[in-house]
Amino acid sequence: MKIHPIRLLTYGVVGVRVVVAAMFAFAPQSTMAKLFGSTGTSPRARAVAGAYAARDLALGVGLLNALRKGRNEKAWMAAGTACDVADLAGIIATGSKPGQGQMVAGMIGIIATDTVLTAKVEETR
Repeated sequence: MKIHPIRLLTYGVVGVRVVVAAMFAFAPQSTMAKLFGSTGTSPRARAVAGAYAARDLALGVGLLNALRKGRNEKAWMAAGTACDVADLAGIIATGSKPGQGQMVAGMIGIIATDTVLTAKVEETR
């Protein structure tokens, strides 16, 4: 069975969501530092990292189930894109830090890709 390239890329988004969730869950200090400039050691930072881990895992699993069932893929992609936009705002709001320009550019690329996949994924059934 041949899989449409858009659908294949959307399955890739599932993988990225799971990897990001694992980063927040198992390496919260370095992940929080890279994204938000936080040391990640305070109880608040650990709670935020845990929430990010849960959120990205839920988005990944939800999108995977939607892709398998062939319905609601667009809604799951849109939810993930909205979260990525909020993350970008958080990255910008936390102020200047080394590598912030590359992080912002990367997030804009992710959001643009997510937006295209969101618009096209349901056409690939």
